[in-house]
Amino acid sequence: MAHLDPGEVGTVKSCTVIGLEVHVALATQTKLFCRCSTQWKLPKNTAVCPICLGHPGTLPALNRRAVELAVVAALALGCEVNKISSFDRKNYFYPDLPKGYQVTQHQQPLAHNGRVKFQSEAAVREIAIRQVHIEEDAARLYHHQQRTDIDFNRAGIPLVEIVTEPELSCPRDARMFLEELRLLLIAAGVSDCRMEAGNMRCDANISFGADGRRTEIKNLNSLKAVQLALEYQQRQGRVDSSQDLTVRWDERNKRTVPMRSKSEPQEYMYIPEPDLPALCIDESLLSSTKRQLPETPLMLTQRLEREYGIDARQARVLAADREAVAWFEHTVAAGAPAEKACNWLLGPVFQHLKATGGKLGDLQPSPEHLASLIELDVQQMISNTEAREILRQMLETGQPPAQIKDNLGLGRRRDEKLLRETIDEVLATNSGAVSDYKSGKDRARGFLVGKVMQQVDGNADPAEVDALLRELLDR
Repeated sequence: MAHLDPGEVGTVKSCTVIGLEVHVALATQTKLFCRCSTQWKLPKNTAVCPICLGHPGTLPALNRRAVELAVVAALALGCEVNKISSFDRKNYFYPDLPKGYQVTQHQQPLAHNGRVKFQSEAAVREIAIRQVHIEEDAARLYHHQQRTDIDFNRAGIPLVEIVTEPELSCPRDARMFLEELRLLLIAAGVSDCRMEAGNMRCDANISFGADGRRTEIKNLNSLKAVQLALEYQQRQGRVDSSQDLTVRWDERNKRTVPMRSKSEPQEYMYIPEPDLPALCIDESLLSSTKRQLPETPLMLTQRLEREYGIDARQARVLAADREAVAWFEHTVAAGAPAEKACNWLLGPVFQHLKATGGKLGDLQPSPEHLASLIELDVQQMISNTEAREILRQMLETGQPPAQIKDNLGLGRRRDEKLLRETIDEVLATNSGAVSDYKSGKDRARGFLVGKVMQQVDGNADPAEVDALLRELLDR
């Protein structure tokens, strides 16, 4: 592909139009039309049966749980759920389709006309959702140099496809929208949206100018890849706008690679699925689902900022993990200052979880224990080093912080007289550093603070030590 002249880039960017088609695997135990497992990483071609392999004479049985989760997804996205929808056979030839067609919803989808708000870099934006429909996944192809292998474990896994209106114009905004969508679906319990497992995949459509020529980027499997692929294709601009294209993202070389042209619209033959009746959604399911919908990630972020006064970045990080939000709010309710609780949770506690591979729900201590530790720190009863050691043992043993503090004999030395005596000893034995300070080398005072902290085994407030040192040195 040739590149644009730099002078054309601004024009192309200003008229870029982006639409997204997002496939999300529903969090069911079994497939859409049979009882085969949806578990990830099973041995290849072991979660299969005559139904999902498309053997003649088999009949599908619709998974009720998949329908319920699809309704949750539709309502979470602000869609209007159609009381009656239907299934169709999408006929096309490809080796990953064991039946020779895909069961989807074409003529009468499950839901339409939704809206999703998300925080872009500039402001809160709202993107329209054209439709949400249920369909089955295809098998997975593994391409090798001399052959292609097929794993049918994924064939028949229930999906919802979420189609946006083409209202995005910035690749970065596309990524941020997908982040909001992912968190929204996780919070609603629709899917774990693990992109590395293929449980959330995206096809991105990008076009330029009034002619509307479109490039479709297929099967993007990370949020970063969505942004990079759209940015790359945006840089190609009008060069390839003479025909519609389908491309794939080459992760290794960070570029899109043509797959096929769309000089002629690709026609799929859709016919009504004769083995499945119309899907009827009753009002009781809609009502109960609406009552159980959680706060959207954006609403939660804004509430955390408003109620607790934490900054937007911290609020967004917390809102991405509902368990972390619960821990944070319980810690604050137990008496911890909100900013301190947020800093401890997102800092040392998350670092411990990352190092151990654990989860908040697996921790032995309670949010009340964390609040007690924060109180010891706020009251300067322990040093920062001691606080982190207490936290480490608290997370490993579940013991309350006060008990760990007493067991280890920790706690700041509050006796100013003893502290002054220690400082006098340090000054007497480090005359060179004292002379350096007197001659204007202010870094020498930091050296002396460190020496005092060593003498008291860290059991002092560094700020207090620094103030006393400054007083004695300047005298």
